[in-house]
Amino acid sequence: IPFIFLVALACGASGASFDCSIDNLNSTEQKICADPDLSEIDSLLSVFYKYAMANSSNKQELKNTQKEWIKERNLCPKEYPCIADAYENRIHKLAASPNLIDPQNVINPQLFTAALALETSLADLP
Repeated sequence: IPFIFLVALACGASGASFDCSIDNLNSTEQKICADPDLSEIDSLLSVFYKYAMANSSNKQELKNTQKEWIKERNLCPKEYPCIADAYENRIHKLAASPNLIDPQNVINPQLFTAALALETSLADLP
């Protein structure tokens, strides 16, 4: 079992965070839906994003940066490395965000552990 799958399960992730059954998916979304590793990474990003939104003092800015990131991700050709790198970079940015720090200035340990595990597992994937 790939380590990323175990991390995703620990965070409550299970497959892509969006509906893969709709007809109008772009080519990047189709690749994410077709690849179990990319689907799990997408779900893991969703965990980070939801936590950041719940703790953000500027939800609109976070929404805007997420929309911009999705546009950039969708520019990736239908190739695994480009898409995986886009996710890794976004998760790292979210993990470094003050939105993931609680009021006592302690980083959420589950999310920090997931970020470290993601970095390790992405290095091991094709």
